Amino acid sequence: AKCIISEWRPVNLREGDFHNSKIFFKDGETVELKWDNEGFFIPYGKQGPKLSVPKGYEYRPGRDDGVYAAIGQETQSLKVNLAPEGYDIALFPGSVNTACSPLEGGGNILHPARKGEPAYFVYRMPSPFVAVDAEIEATLIKDGEADVCALSLSLDRGKTWKRLYTKEKQGREKIRLNIGRLAREGGRPSVYSHYEFLVRAEFTAAGNVLGAGMSDFAITAYRQCNKRTLPNLRPGKNVLRVSGEMKKGAIITMNVKYSVSGEPRQKKCLISSLPFYFEINVEPAEEKALDNYDQAFNVGPLRMQAIEFSAAPAGGTGDASLSAGEAEKEFLKPFPHPADMTAPRPVEYPEDDPMESSGFFPQRRTVSKDRRAMEELIGIMKSEKDDIKRWKAAEDLGCHPDSIDFLLEIWPAADGDLKLHLCKALAQIGSPKAVEPLLKTWAEVPKGAPGTRYIPDVLAVIGDRRVVPDLVKPLRRLRFDYRFHIVHALGILGGEEAEKALKDVAENDPFPAVRRYAGERPCPVFR
Repeated sequence: AKCIISEWRPVNLREGDFHNSKIFFKDGETVELKWDNEGFFIPYGKQGPKLSVPKGYEYRPGRDDGVYAAIGQETQSLKVNLAPEGYDIALFPGSVNTACSPLEGGGNILHPARKGEPAYFVYRMPSPFVAVDAEIEATLIKDGEADVCALSLSLDRGKTWKRLYTKEKQGREKIRLNIGRLAREGGRPSVYSHYEFLVRAEFTAAGNVLGAGMSDFAITAYRQCNKRTLPNLRPGKNVLRVSGEMKKGAIITMNVKYSVSGEPRQKKCLISSLPFYFEINVEPAEEKALDNYDQAFNVGPLRMQAIEFSAAPAGGTGDASLSAGEAEKEFLKPFPHPADMTAPRPVEYPEDDPMESSGFFPQRRTVSKDRRAMEELIGIMKSEKDDIKRWKAAEDLGCHPDSIDFLLEIWPAADGDLKLHLCKALAQIGSPKAVEPLLKTWAEVPKGAPGTRYIPDVLAVIGDRRVVPDLVKPLRRLRFDYRFHIVHALGILGGEEAEKALKDVAENDPFPAVRRYAGERPCPVFR
């Protein structure tokens, strides 16, 4: 079943969407989203083989300050079904020559269907959240010396495989392999910092096909997530929606766990079709409005704990959904947050032009031929030590088309922050001279962040469609903010290759906002 848990909207929160991405459920798989991270995170900065953990990241149970005000956890577990009639449901493409049979003395074994030929059992572990740690538990069987029994890992959808373990001794063996932080530290294949990975069990039986295989197999991945993107309940009536796609006959078990004044509560649902609407009524609880939610989160008397999902046995009966019509009406009601975090102040220069606030470059239209003003700005760029003054001067040079040669001269050596302001100026000028220097820097992204994020904006303004292959090439390896700007540029540049890439992003990108933007076709360049 493919379940997209999006548009999770407590009635009491106007902006209560659960901006999660696609969560895929296989037979035997469970996913738990937790507000309390148990120490599975990726610390900032360049890390050596042994991770250096800053003090703000140190784990203690229930921590809700510092970075733990934001970091939640996903625990994803797959326990392979060993029933002969359903073992193959969870197998990923690339699995061949597979079979499952009873063992003497009880239990079942996954094994080759034909002797003398390799059998591959491939399992995919995808998630919208990045992996920090993972482990494999298996009972492997190898009866003959010529039999093959091994496990491998792929981080690129099966294009290449790295050997994790090869069973040398004959007999039955229970193993436990770390493929996360400890593996990374030891220089072994690791899933650390990856969103998706494949694990392959490989067997070749020289004689009896039951002589090489496994009698149990489980994978557990621990991932970090932003718990602020998870749904939060409010006192009173909460109406929620789970949407996505489900196979006919499938059942998903969902359990929402929370507490009120320390007393545990839960809401369990059996879902057999999507969208599914349900209600949680929370007893009164005094909500304390915080001054700064960056430093503390989920700390009041009403606290979220976890949401558990699992694939239930097919053929069961799901719970009745609330009426879609009535539930959707609830989402239109305003319910302000209890904390007033606004700080209204007069705006000296109101931004009333859409190009000023679109989030993309260019952001103004001014064109100046004042040579003296331009030279003064160039002087600031050359001599000023204050970064902010240099950033402002760089932006203001965008009003002077004749400054293009100077801007391109300083571009290569500019740091990531200055590059952002240079991109704003280059987009305002829109000169084809910038294409080659920009593409040279683009070949190394995400190096140069945050400034290099805006290179697609500049190329879109210039309008040379020949840059499309360069923009598309790194799409799958860049984080969501880069992908957002690439999508914007592709929508402006157009053409067959751009349209093909946009269609793929609209269907498969792991981030909902990027998928939606790719499907909407971005706005034209402001000039």
